[in-house]
Amino acid sequence: MNCYNKLCIKVAARGSNLSQIQVWEVLDELKKFYPDATFDPLWVKTTGDKDLKTSLRDLESSNFFTKELDDLLLAGKVQVTMHSA
Repeated sequence: MNCYNKLCIKVAARGSNLSQIQVWEVLDELKKFYPDATFDPLWVKTTGDKDLKTSLRDLESSNFFTKELDDLLLAGKVQVTMHSA
């Protein structure tokens, strides 16, 4: 954890290169409004990242790339999740 102050916001997102670039862009913007905050990203490998065989066309649920992120948020382990869908 990279939290150095009282306002530490843990952010979960997919660990793909594109996701990381997008998250850092958003966090850079947030830092302009919350300069005293520390944002601590947690890069997660989701079911969608691991399952390279299932076609997205065959999916019945929409949480293929977000389930693990949702679980972290609901468990209180992070305060924010990000996904570009």
